[in-house]
Amino acid sequence: MNYQKIVDGHHTKKEAEEHETKWGGFNFSPPGFKEVTAEEFAQSGFFTWCKVGMEFRQICVENIDQSKMLTPVKQMLAVTMFYMNHDANFAMSSDYWSKKVRYFMFADCYHDWKEISATNNTAWNCYHYCKCSKCGASHEYDSSG
Repeated sequence: MNYQKIVDGHHTKKEAEEHETKWGGFNFSPPGFKEVTAEEFAQSGFFTWCKVGMEFRQICVENIDQSKMLTPVKQMLAVTMFYMNHDANFAMSSDYWSKKVRYFMFADCYHDWKEISATNNTAWNCYHYCKCSKCGASHEYDSSG
């Protein structure tokens, strides 16, 4: 999905269904939805990675895992979600009456990257191959600067 497709809506019914299957529907929290502190958000990938999509949701209280919240959610939670091109995604919600912003992360997997360069591939010019020990996803990067 690119940014425009998520902002303007899905162009096909199939795209909409695929998105909802992976990330949940309008009144549901996305997979791995958890609240983070303002300090954690300030040092997160939100300011490092590219935003590739944006979505607005109103998440019903019964569709939120309260154990993943820093303070209980007592009413529908309106969030603006930002899909990133790498690892975790982010969401924000404004609490108008308490004059605060709440910050959230979500991901289908919070990756635990393990380098496999030495065992599976040749690391050349500081090029690294990694694999997530949880879901098996792969990631490559060049650390030569």
